[in-house]
Amino acid sequence: MTTGPPRPTAPDPDLPRLTPPARVRGAIVEFRHVTVRYGDDRHGSAAALDDLTLAVSPSEICVLVGPSGCGKTTTLRLVNRLLEPTSGQVLIDGQDVAGLDPVLLRRRIGYVIQQIGLFPHQTIAENVGTVARALAAEPPLLLMDEPFAAVDPIVRERLQDEFLRLQRALGTTVLFVTHDVDEAIKLATRVAVMRQGGRLAQFSPPGELLACPADAYVARFLGADRTLKRLTVMAAGDLIRWSTPVDGTTAADAMPTVEASAPARDALTAMLASPARAVVLIDAAGRRLAVATLNTVAAALAPPGAPTPPPSTAALTGAALLGRSRDGERGEP
Repeated sequence: MTTGPPRPTAPDPDLPRLTPPARVRGAIVEFRHVTVRYGDDRHGSAAALDDLTLAVSPSEICVLVGPSGCGKTTTLRLVNRLLEPTSGQVLIDGQDVAGLDPVLLRRRIGYVIQQIGLFPHQTIAENVGTVARALAAEPPLLLMDEPFAAVDPIVRERLQDEFLRLQRALGTTVLFVTHDVDEAIKLATRVAVMRQGGRLAQFSPPGELLACPADAYVARFLGADRTLKRLTVMAAGDLIRWSTPVDGTTAADAMPTVEASAPARDALTAMLASPARAVVLIDAAGRRLAVATLNTVAAALAPPGAPTPPPSTAALTGAALLGRSRDGERGEP
């Protein structure tokens, strides 16, 4: 099953054509048992970051999410030595950053933060230009601290798409902080969910995170509609396993078609708009592959071995059209 982010989007025709430089080798970033404590009693005070261990592979987008005060920004600031750990190591390409000159280190790392990054009064093109300049410097590593938080949802989505296009072209490793679960699911190669006290709750690809949250805290943080969020990281072609063959009758002629490479959520939206409550999945050449129904979606989202009763059309409609978690649906972390 495909569990990575949705397929890359084409360049936005309303934005200036930004041609990235040649692909660079993304850095490897490792945190080894890193703890950060503040105050005079640095070994007795509460931890801002507690025994963090994780590794980010070259060209990955690692997105850190969690409640305020859980250590997300602290983690970023350790990488470019704006902050020093109380214990543990931070390594870039196998080198402990504690042994590197801070100025030279920071010249190798791009840094985009909300306060000096993107602004609601700027045009989309100007905001994209900010991100493009950070990537155009060809850093092997880019740190981004809530860079899209200050802009409205429509602008944010277009900025996310353009960022993904540029990052995939370049291969830069990115550490990205956000409070927005949907943004994390869309952008991340892997998501690091943090909990209060600076502890790592789970570090997984988006599809695995949504399908198998590590505990009740992670499940609550992801939201009550986390199962349906999985449709944004599945391809429509993943539904074929639970679909029925095209039988050659004319019934399929009246059904909408969805390319197998499109997000599975597009298939669900098309089903709900069709009187047949079904779609025909096609390949890039337009050949019919299978017929998918609401029962197909329910089966694809069901836990292994679980019965799959017919889904509630009303519930699926709401989730498909809302597209984002409502604050009331997400449990308090």
